[in-house]
Amino acid sequence: MPDDAKAEVKDSSRRSKERLRRAAGVGVDYSDRGDTRRRWRVLISTAEIDLAEKLAYVLDQPLPTSLDVDATVDQLLALQKHKDDSILASCIILAAMTPELQKQHEHLDTYDIVYHLHELFDKQARSEKFEMNNLELTIPKMINMLNTVESSVKGEQKTVILVDSSKKSSKRKQKISSTHFLTLAYPYRYDAHRYHRAPRASPPQRYLGPTGADFLLPRRSPSCSLTLLRHDFADTYGRPPASAPYAPPPGCPPPWDRVVLDLSVACAGEQYDRIAAVWLDGAEILRTSTAEPSEAGVFWRVRKDVTRYDALLRRQEGGVVSMMLENIVNDEFTGVYHVNVSLDFYIEDGEEPRFRPRSMLPTSDEESITQEQTIFGASKPLLPPKIGFSSFKSGSIENNAKVAPFPPKPSDLIIPISSADSQNGFWFRIKNEADVHFKSVQIPGNTYWAVLEIYVSYHSNDEFWYSNPPNSYILKNNLTTGRGNGSFREVFATIDGSFVSSIVPFPVIFTGGINPLFWEPVVALGAFNLPSYNIVLTPFLGLLLDGKSHDIGVGVTDGISFWLIDANLHIWLDPLSTYVTAQLVQYQAPRTSISRKSKLNLLNGKFKIKAQRESRFLGWVSSSFGNLTTDVDQKLKFKSLVNFTDDGAKKGVYMQAKLKTTVRIGEGPNTLLTQVTYKSKYPLMFVSSTLSGVNNTYTMKTYLSHILSEKTTVLIDKVETFSSIRDHQDADGWMLVQDHSVLAGSAGTQQTYHYEDDHSSYLRKVIARDGLVLSDTTTASSSSSSS
Repeated sequence: MPDDAKAEVKDSSRRSKERLRRAAGVGVDYSDRGDTRRRWRVLISTAEIDLAEKLAYVLDQPLPTSLDVDATVDQLLALQKHKDDSILASCIILAAMTPELQKQHEHLDTYDIVYHLHELFDKQARSEKFEMNNLELTIPKMINMLNTVESSVKGEQKTVILVDSSKKSSKRKQKISSTHFLTLAYPYRYDAHRYHRAPRASPPQRYLGPTGADFLLPRRSPSCSLTLLRHDFADTYGRPPASAPYAPPPGCPPPWDRVVLDLSVACAGEQYDRIAAVWLDGAEILRTSTAEPSEAGVFWRVRKDVTRYDALLRRQEGGVVSMMLENIVNDEFTGVYHVNVSLDFYIEDGEEPRFRPRSMLPTSDEESITQEQTIFGASKPLLPPKIGFSSFKSGSIENNAKVAPFPPKPSDLIIPISSADSQNGFWFRIKNEADVHFKSVQIPGNTYWAVLEIYVSYHSNDEFWYSNPPNSYILKNNLTTGRGNGSFREVFATIDGSFVSSIVPFPVIFTGGINPLFWEPVVALGAFNLPSYNIVLTPFLGLLLDGKSHDIGVGVTDGISFWLIDANLHIWLDPLSTYVTAQLVQYQAPRTSISRKSKLNLLNGKFKIKAQRESRFLGWVSSSFGNLTTDVDQKLKFKSLVNFTDDGAKKGVYMQAKLKTTVRIGEGPNTLLTQVTYKSKYPLMFVSSTLSGVNNTYTMKTYLSHILSEKTTVLIDKVETFSSIRDHQDADGWMLVQDHSVLAGSAGTQQTYHYEDDHSSYLRKVIARDGLVLSDTTTASSSSSSS
């Protein structure tokens, strides 16, 4: 910082009025960039002398880029402080501008505002200097505002905004009230319906869920297509799911090479985001959420590989397809979701190997936009089907009996672990940790492999579970919110009440969450296709194959109301045996180790959680494939930081979950036939700062970084293959909010998706700002050719 600027910042409050006159552009020449920055230092210093010196660095230092996945807590806090200081400085600068200039600069941080102003006025050589002379404020008015600011400084008010109070839409200085604090402390679902950039006459806008590589889906035309359900979800709250009969398509009977579910949705009007699911005979095949529409309308498409549900799809007796989407339509919320669900069936024609991604990768932007597919769960250890996605040919396993427990085909039977009360959807509604739901099942005697697939979503007080403070913080400050119980959650599965596995769910953010302007038109990771999680139950077949019924249960550690969870039990049957024998040899399942540290000072607080669990299950199954032992080893690690500062006006959240699952199949203690290792890591970080305004409004500025990283390695016959994905979103922006409705704002989102395996590499990068896609680029490569 130049010495003369430092001197100005450190001047006494006695000279504040003169500095404000200079800020108005009286008799000062700002012909170079250094003077431009000095001028804004002066303006900042009028808010509070001591604060000015702390903020001055944001004028010279651009905001750091996103941090690495393994960033330290100190680095995260430093980034949070820089962003918070930039928020305050930019608010003060924007407040001194005309509305026209505010619109041009409201989406920029402080450093970029100063840079842009220098470029703008250097180019246009304007004598009025930032149009300050055109403000509706007079110099006496501005001096009067300064007097108000100085008195508030003496009263130790920490948050100050300078705005012309004579304007209709103005904000005034005000301490953070408890109501506004709660909005920051517990991120609500927001409704952006009152603020949309596109006029009503504009055409409907396409929304994107660019998580997933399109080449994992067939690119050729389907052999046949079948419409499952068409329905307009209007005022459907409290009503049963929409249902329709299902039967396999007569034009192309099984076996099918691939089956792809195609969901198309359109909506116009005012509406919140909604959760939805599709079931076939009570077995969930898709969990999704909706975009928040505009008056002009929005539409989107989700394509998902549902080949793993072949056991349900090929049943000649057919079944019932159901979809739940609880929506409310009234005078205020007018949006009706128009939904079409169909299936595309692909018969193997030799063009692409069964259960293997094509080597010919899409490169056109249109293809990458219209064929949206998330591979959440595709690289998780479903374990038989996942092997089919690796690089060896589909017939290689079928010709080797010793590794038959990893067949490259879907399961032979699927048993829904879901609610019998379909009137409220087939999912279980879990209200707290003790609310464990289960279903009694009896599996066939010739079962040789079993996988439990779990669908999860979180709502109401636990929608943002990863940012919840402990209950002590709520009680200490006499807060009325129910969003507590800390920031750790663990979804677990049980057999007859005994623990068998657990996961920390990936934190999907719905389109009304944190800042809805982030998700226009690129939605958050997994929002259109929520992940499912796969648990290998083969070691427990010794318990299940006794001819009796057993309870398969699901629950949430530390959970509060409410969670929607159900599961599918995938069963593989021995075609040459009526009965197989099995035994559980080792059961090692210690409780999750949880460490909690808290520092509490009224509305300020820092809360850290570390959790870990290691479990191991080993059992053998004797079938026509031989006597094979399955060893499942799982390690889970979790850490979290929730930090409140400035009497709750600023909040920083950081969490990271790691999961490593290794499945080994051997013949005897010393012969390893197959090994699959799955690793996942998903850090989430966001920082928010809130400034209150008039008429129960407040301005919130937020930065968010979200990453999904997965890698699967497969070892068969001493040959190792791998696949990996890394999906990364960064978003930043601000919004003016009143009663959960977004009145104004600006936001930008950047997403980078990278998929890689032994033969292919795929990279997609999407940049969006203020509701528009600025760029969408795709690059792909392959080491082999395909027809």
